[in-house]
Amino acid sequence: MNQPNPSAAFLPLILIFLVIAIAVYKLAKEKGKNVALWTMLACIPIVNIISVIYIVGATNSRLEAKIDRLLKELDREE
Repeated sequence: MNQPNPSAAFLPLILIFLVIAIAVYKLAKEKGKNVALWTMLACIPIVNIISVIYIVGATNSRLEAKIDRLLKELDREE
């Protein structure tokens, strides 16, 4: 009998991990988080699901810093 190639069985799983890793990479970069750390976490099974949920719900550090700067400038003007 002709058995399927074992590496072909993992191809869909690898593609899913790749898509998740790219999404987490872009979200981490946009939100000002540690890009390397979050991308590596997205490559670990089970942890990747948790990391996606966390990074989607995480606050945007860049926007918070901008808002803080604006508030400080407004306080100085008063």
